[in-house]
Amino acid sequence: MEAEKEYKYKDVFNQAVKHFKKKEFYKALEYFQKIPDIYAIVNQCIIIDRLGLDEELATRLSYAMKWFKSNDCNDYRIWWVLVFLNHKIQKFENVILCVNRSLALNMPEDWQIEALIRKGYCLEALKKFGKAIKTYQEIPEKYLSIHPFKAEIYHGLGHFYNERGNFKKSIADIKKAENYMKKAADLNSIYYPCLGTIHSENKNYHKALRIFDEALQKIEIRSDDHIYNEILFYKADALSWLGDYTTAYELFNAFENYCNKYDNRDGKTHCTVYRIETQLREKTMLEITLNDLKSWMNLLETNKPSLYINKSIHVEWRKLGYLLEGIHNLKRLLEGILPENEISKVADSFKNAMKISKIEVLTLTDDPQNVITLLSEENCSPKIISEDIKNNGQKLLGYHDVWLVILFKQCPPRFIAWIAENAEKTIILYHKDSTKIDIPPEVKRKTFITPNINDAIATASLLSLYDILRKDLIKPFFLFGLAPTTQAPSYSAQTGWIDELIIPEGL
Repeated sequence: MEAEKEYKYKDVFNQAVKHFKKKEFYKALEYFQKIPDIYAIVNQCIIIDRLGLDEELATRLSYAMKWFKSNDCNDYRIWWVLVFLNHKIQKFENVILCVNRSLALNMPEDWQIEALIRKGYCLEALKKFGKAIKTYQEIPEKYLSIHPFKAEIYHGLGHFYNERGNFKKSIADIKKAENYMKKAADLNSIYYPCLGTIHSENKNYHKALRIFDEALQKIEIRSDDHIYNEILFYKADALSWLGDYTTAYELFNAFENYCNKYDNRDGKTHCTVYRIETQLREKTMLEITLNDLKSWMNLLETNKPSLYINKSIHVEWRKLGYLLEGIHNLKRLLEGILPENEISKVADSFKNAMKISKIEVLTLTDDPQNVITLLSEENCSPKIISEDIKNNGQKLLGYHDVWLVILFKQCPPRFIAWIAENAEKTIILYHKDSTKIDIPPEVKRKTFITPNINDAIATASLLSLYDILRKDLIKPFFLFGLAPTTQAPSYSAQTGWIDELIIPEGL
């Protein structure tokens, strides 16, 4: 009977384990590929993660999860590996499923609490902030006496309350977030980056800088290369929002040197996105050159995020790519390099970045019905105003209604005078014979004139899109504060490696 219980693939499995212990990972992988059971599949995933093969890991995990979703497994160690690895590559629904399955088994208590902690972060990532908070609040009180868990629970609650507070515009939640994160940082200095960025997220950059500067003086942080440089990164971002671009770029450079030192590819990707977005915020359209844009586009393309990095950075990376493409084509259009009949390509790039449905443009016209039809065809929502100065049409502008489009068949001098007095923004001016329009100097510098009404509408839409992009899309996103890494090749929310293989019973 005992012989029948012996593991069927014992010799091959032992060879794989031997190579794994010697860190001969490719050799270990070769042996595991000869074993057609679930232990071999899970151990392959462990090794592939150690090798940093993110796309291969996603493929293998997907295969494994299909089996586990339809079959029982009573080995909690396997469920824990699936929790860890699915979390690492952002498969949040899979993590929650595996946590629930693992908690039904006789897992050690410290594994149970860590599984719940990861479940909370996955609920946060799915924007289920209330459920994430409830998950942590239901963790037994006895775990709060365990120092590492106590700090991590406070840290998680800090993020959950802060994100819910920003989502619901709740000052009470944001205050709770700050209090919880302060408790976490007091217990463990690795959470100082998160404490600072909570204030940066809420645009309190001066307080964030005070926290960062205080943290950088602590001995435990100065002796930890990873935390120290993470703080430098977020300090750079805060400084950039306060207009100290010179110091910000110096700190971004220091962080990139750190990334190169540790071959931290995803950290460098994150920094690349931040740096480019900072430069876009710093410079106007006239200051940005085509060479700048080409350089940034190439830099972004050569620093692609891996599957280990937070999904939000993937979204930001793609969004920035569309934005650069749109600005590049818009710049070519304004410099006369891009044919006017290709304006739609510029708009498409911006719309891909924004995913919006309507652009609102304030419109002064003597032909309202025609303009309404034309603007509707361009997916714009016109706001028609009169020349009556008492009307003060500028008050009709909403937060996103930035660019003023002036469209008319006749162009009396009084219109130009009205515009000069009331229009604070860039003006797109259409007239059939633009050479006959006498533009006052104070208006000329902010006026784009065209004899083609369709081009006027398209240009107004493009510049409106660009301004919204600058205000709403080029803004901070704070993503690698969840858990600083000392092992994984990225600043993701799920870091480290599994150092032991799962050995089946009977081996």
